[in-house]
Order: sequence, then structure tokens, then C-alpha cells
Amino acid sequence: MHTQRLVIAMAALVGLFACTLPWLKVLNQGIPGIEGDGLFSVIAFVVILVLVFIANKRQLLSTGLKRTVLIFGLLATSFPMFVFFNFQSTLSDTKASLADNPFGSLAMSAASVAPGLYLTALMGLAIAFLAVKSDLFDRSA
Repeated sequence: MHTQRLVIAMAALVGLFACTLPWLKVLNQGIPGIEGDGLFSVIAFVVILVLVFIANKRQLLSTGLKRTVLIFGLLATSFPMFVFFNFQSTLSDTKASLADNPFGSLAMSAASVAPGLYLTALMGLAIAFLAVKSDLFDRSA
């Protein structure tokens, strides 16, 4: 198997694992990404894995496959970013509405973004980058 395909496949597997990790934490209770919008990232990572294993596995990705892997890598990143910005917006709105309630403010201070969200987004970006930068894997250079 070509190094480019292998590295992209490993990044997709790490991305799949990251989707099962907590994306958000509220009152120390983790919410895995796979229970919400993370399912779309799972689908994108699975499609990337399938694309990496089709055609001649001993060669770089063809131009068409590169573009498709790039698109699905960016899609896998867009879902965690949507969750991140939506969560931040909801959190700030809720904090503003509970400003005079000390217990509500305490509960909202215990809400945070968990590492799985960042790792999922990072793996999608890494896959998009690796799909485009074929010269990193050129064996003739």
C-alpha cells in the first residue's frame, strides 16, 4: 500500500475513534460525538476509508480521488466546527439569561468542549491536507 493511502487511512481511523470520545462536557458528564452530529463525521471518515482502498493501492491517489478525499475530509471537519460554534453560542446565551441566578451560572461554568471534538476536526483537516500534498509522498524525489 502506498504511504499516502496508509497515512490517510490511519488518520481516518483516528478520526473514527475521536467520534466516540466526548465532544462536550456538561456537569462532568461527557457527550460523545457519535450521539449527535458526530454521526455525519463518522460517515465521512468511513467514505474516506473506502476511497483509500479502491483502485491501485500501490500508487498515489488519482486526481479524482484526491478531490473526493479532500471534500470528505473538509466535511468531517465541518460537523465538529458546527457543534463547537453552536455550543459556544448557546452557552453564552444561556449564561446571559441566567446571570442573576447563582446556581444557573455555576452549572453553566461546568459546561465545556471536550477533546474528542478537537481531535475529530484535526483529523479531518489532516486528511484534507494529506490528500492535496502528494509531493510529501513522492518516492522519486
